[in-house]
Amino acid sequence: MVNLKENVILHIEDEALWRKDICDLVTEDRRVINAYGNACGYEFLRHDSQVTRILSPAALQKELDWLNPKNDSQPVFISVASGQVARSILAQYLPSAIISDSGFPLNGAKTVKWLIAHGLGNYPLIGLSGTPVESLGQEVEHFFTTNNARYFSKTNFDPDALITQLLFNREWNIGQKDHYSKLEVRLDSEVE
Repeated sequence: MVNLKENVILHIEDEALWRKDICDLVTEDRRVINAYGNACGYEFLRHDSQVTRILSPAALQKELDWLNPKNDSQPVFISVASGQVARSILAQYLPSAIISDSGFPLNGAKTVKWLIAHGLGNYPLIGLSGTPVESLGQEVEHFFTTNNARYFSKTNFDPDALITQLLFNREWNIGQKDHYSKLEVRLDSEVE
């Protein structure tokens, strides 16, 4: 069973300025606050993992304990710079939204293949990159142009369109909870 965390947004980005700017944009936008947590009277918790090196199992667990939401009602924006940390989060649950840089080790064709292979081919992944989607390969371009996924360019970034996509993601994923509960996948498994 895939465990969906409805109030969690995971941002995978190795550039510190983009991590900060996207976190500020998302967690301070009243529309996102209302959708992800204000019904329960909550504001966003903001967790920024700056780990970029490979961690020992004990250090990784300590980082995950700090990052992971303690209360399923509390909206949480988690920003990570490490593929190891991001994969470990996905091993535990599927966030309502994933914003991911295409040059990151967890992205591009590998992530698209992984989602499709695990019954998540319609998951509304949000790509945010300085690399044009056409240069990431036909499979990745097809994924971002023919289903619920959305690709944003850092060079002509539209903040309002990202917010609209995040609102869509939460509602769409809540509607997929029954589908997710029937999936028997390990979120930490790799695509060859």
